[in-house]
Amino acid sequence: MTRAVCAAVALAFGMTAPAAAQPSSPGRVEVAIGAGWFGGVSMTPLAITETQSNGTPRTVFALARQLTSAAGADARIAVRVSSHWDVEATGSYVRPQLQLVPSNDVEGAAPVTAGERLQEFTVGGGVSWFFVDRDSSTRTLPFVIAGVAYVRQLHETSTLADDGLLAQAGGGIERMLWWHDGHVKGIGIRADARARVRPKALAVDGRTHVAPVIAASLVVRF
Repeated sequence: MTRAVCAAVALAFGMTAPAAAQPSSPGRVEVAIGAGWFGGVSMTPLAITETQSNGTPRTVFALARQLTSAAGADARIAVRVSSHWDVEATGSYVRPQLQLVPSNDVEGAAPVTAGERLQEFTVGGGVSWFFVDRDSSTRTLPFVIAGVAYVRQLHETSTLADDGLLAQAGGGIERMLWWHDGHVKGIGIRADARARVRPKALAVDGRTHVAPVIAASLVVRF
């Protein structure tokens, strides 16, 4: 899926938009809906020990813990406040897997990976700053973004949930492919890469982690 998203983005950015009537305004509201790749997190390994007859501890096996990367949905609604700035509401949905992988078993047992599928929802807000002035003739728009979001993580049985606040920042590029002087002002695509700072409340090792996100979206301006 990641290769297909990248190929579609590359093709669309290489296209020359067909001629269309230029709108009197580039639009004040923008909706972007698409797909993303949400990077995984490797957490601190855990040593499982036992107390020997002489009172000293012995490591029975090590337990690696990780949240896998996964594809998911990514969305954004933005309101233009100036030619360079947008304020926005964001959201995402992804289903990563929490995996536990034992190793170095003292009895030589073969490692068996255990895991559970999670559901992760985020709802938040942020800002985008565009490097160029946006008007009805501007088609290629590089930008940087930053924001915070509330995240809720449901475990496989939906009886246990974790939540917290995450922060994210990154940058990307937006390419308008079509303009129109009507209710829909334009249609384009958007691609960005972000770093997400995940709170320790969402990690089984109780530590804060940073994970990458790569997203591509269809953009509609009103």
